[in-house]
Amino acid sequence: MSGRKVTGEVETEICRLYVEERLGTGQIGRRLHLSRTMVVRVLDRNGVGRDRSRTGLAVASAQTRQAVASLGGQSVPSANRMFSRDRELAVSSGRQSQMTDRDED
Repeated sequence: MSGRKVTGEVETEICRLYVEERLGTGQIGRRLHLSRTMVVRVLDRNGVGRDRSRTGLAVASAQTRQAVASLGGQSVPSANRMFSRDRELAVSSGRQSQMTDRDED
């Protein structure tokens, strides 16, 4: 793909997908069979300001974010989790969390 040029029509579509549909540069590249770098170059060339906070899970669908969140802690069996083994630690941690919440209000 080195040296590959895109038509004005494709450039317009890249900008539209980024601005209107809020797709990330990688998502646009996959959809249009272009490299992410090419998409970034087109956006820069067309003066489209890129939102660098829209990366990773920030641009993932709600379904994908939920799937990733549901994986939390699954790599450690519940019997080996710190709070499962030490009830007092869990209780004191909960108390500290509640005190911090009150301090922020």
